[in-house]
Amino acid sequence: MSADQRLSQGFTDEPAARFRAFWEGRVGGPLVALWRHFPGDDLAGPEVLARAHARWYRRFPFDFLKVTPAAGSLAQPWGLTVDPGEVNELGVYQRRHPAVHEASAWRGLDSPDPTAGFLGDQLQVLRLLRQDLGPGVPLVATLFSPLSAAAALSGNAVYRHLVEDPGSVHRGLEAITETLAAYARAVFDAGADAVFFSTLSATSRLISRSDFLAFGRPYDLKVLEAAGQGPLILHIHGEDCYLDDLLDYPVDAFNWHDRRVGPSLTEMRLRTDRVLVGGINDHGVIATGTPDDVRAEVEDALRQVPDGRLIVAPGCVIPVDSPDANLDAALHAVRPRH
Repeated sequence: MSADQRLSQGFTDEPAARFRAFWEGRVGGPLVALWRHFPGDDLAGPEVLARAHARWYRRFPFDFLKVTPAAGSLAQPWGLTVDPGEVNELGVYQRRHPAVHEASAWRGLDSPDPTAGFLGDQLQVLRLLRQDLGPGVPLVATLFSPLSAAAALSGNAVYRHLVEDPGSVHRGLEAITETLAAYARAVFDAGADAVFFSTLSATSRLISRSDFLAFGRPYDLKVLEAAGQGPLILHIHGEDCYLDDLLDYPVDAFNWHDRRVGPSLTEMRLRTDRVLVGGINDHGVIATGTPDDVRAEVEDALRQVPDGRLIVAPGCVIPVDSPDANLDAALHAVRPRH
């Protein structure tokens, strides 16, 4: 079989070729990728975090490698600190120390250089992975929305501050957005092929719709515009999200908690023709079930999206102790061994 024939049937020895062809519409899907946090490694410097990701990819060669920093970490350039002493089952640090406590403090935020300090370290992770894994492995960089970064930076107090002192919060969001937009451009220079843009703030559990439209959406769009060099996956985190206000975002794919929160993959396909990213319950059988359970869940996801414009993936990071056999089952349910 020729290389062109193999690619047309969805097989290739170079994941990057299939990754590009999928987004360009030259081959159908599905693709498959799972991702997780690497607690301890994600606070130990770029070399350590890059090695952890490389080991993960070599053990589980999914269709791309999502590079996942510590939870809340993109707020560290503005003073957030993390206590590594307590971690939950998802690898998320439970004690993070906010740096913004009063509404007026948002006016004091600056726009740090995204190529230096903590963000510079994250760019170095991408460079090291590109050197280690070579050009054939697609790397997907993670970004958080400006409002999500502000929430981490303030321990969610930003949602109160934007009511108390909206002008100050806008000033802070402008500073955060300037840095994150520059970082979004820099990840491609560092070796990323695509961006995974996560919003944890588009939910009525945290913010009114009118406030999201004023303090969330405009800043999201500025970062997404800056990240437009490659495919963009929007991760919609949480329950009761403002989905109708996100479906027109300039992104190529949507990821959300389809199993735990909904809407289902079937329902979402009726609302958008863009790539859907989901099908695996990140709190479900991937961690607690058997390989047969995982295969059944994946097969159900494939049935829900018969057009193949699907990346089989979790709704969010999977638990760090998910059994290897279950990850293998997810991989090979989509991409059988050839």
